[in-house]
Amino acid sequence: MKKILLSAGVSLMTQINAQVLESNNFDALTVGNLGTQGGFATSGGVATDYQIVSIDGAHGNSLQITGAAATGTKYAFITSGLATPWTNRTAGNNVLKVQTEFYTGAQAGTGVGALRSLCYDAAFTPIAGIVYDYPTKTIKGYARLSLNGGAAANYVFTLGTQTYEANTWIPVSYTYDFATGTISWTYPGGTYYVKSGVSGTNTFAMLPNVNPDEHDFISGVATGNTIAHVSAVDSYSASAVSTDGLNLSAQSATLSKAEVSIYPNPTADFLTIKSSDKLKSVKIFDATGKKAADAKMNNNIVDVRNLTKGVYVLAIETDKDVQTLKFIKK
Repeated sequence: MKKILLSAGVSLMTQINAQVLESNNFDALTVGNLGTQGGFATSGGVATDYQIVSIDGAHGNSLQITGAAATGTKYAFITSGLATPWTNRTAGNNVLKVQTEFYTGAQAGTGVGALRSLCYDAAFTPIAGIVYDYPTKTIKGYARLSLNGGAAANYVFTLGTQTYEANTWIPVSYTYDFATGTISWTYPGGTYYVKSGVSGTNTFAMLPNVNPDEHDFISGVATGNTIAHVSAVDSYSASAVSTDGLNLSAQSATLSKAEVSIYPNPTADFLTIKSSDKLKSVKIFDATGKKAADAKMNNNIVDVRNLTKGVYVLAIETDKDVQTLKFIKK
């Protein structure tokens, strides 16, 4: 029987007031293809890429995701989403807290890519998340914010230097404060945060009042990868709580790099790509992972007028890597 305490420093009162929005520890699911068990849906790859497996006795069943050997992204998410339970959350519970465990798999330390837990708004714009980076074997933070007065964009943060070798379980969690936009990340290496204000040479402006709509587990790889990473997740929950639990031991996170952003989303005609790296090419895939169209890009603008209405994934290749983002064609 599993249950590992995922984070310390959370008060008893916070735990009592917490409202679970969605959760799954996968023990009630049948070993084999995930399919639609537990209300899940997947995007990218084939059915056998998403497996319910038993890795060890302490964890019971877990969700295993086999990543792409070249480039590509695999998504798994609960279709009912976070929107309704978040809207109906208990008064005063204005902090979104996501907890889970990452399993690094046998290929840790190789290839180019990451295992991610990300929360999105209704337009599939990321809000916050936490990442296990395959090549560096480190945990990183993911946040959307405005940097030095610029437009909102996605950024990756360094969270200490602790590394995790192959076949290791890592308890992780992160929070998003709806009132202030402050984001925090917790793992055995410590608790880190980013909030509005000056930090070193940067000025951060957080984005409050963003309603969470969906949580995704994501296995993604980038240019230069040749390894099909087999990683796993377990003990997932997303809750509405009254406090982010930050205390004096929490440390300010270090900005690592800017991620690619797209806007407007949803769109009826064009997508603009914001990237600090040189753009090389783009590809568009439908919700099943099949190539949907030969994307036409003029400078940093992609023409999507010929797509039918629906949800798509835009794979963006820069001179450094490939990143994928969901978008809605309306």
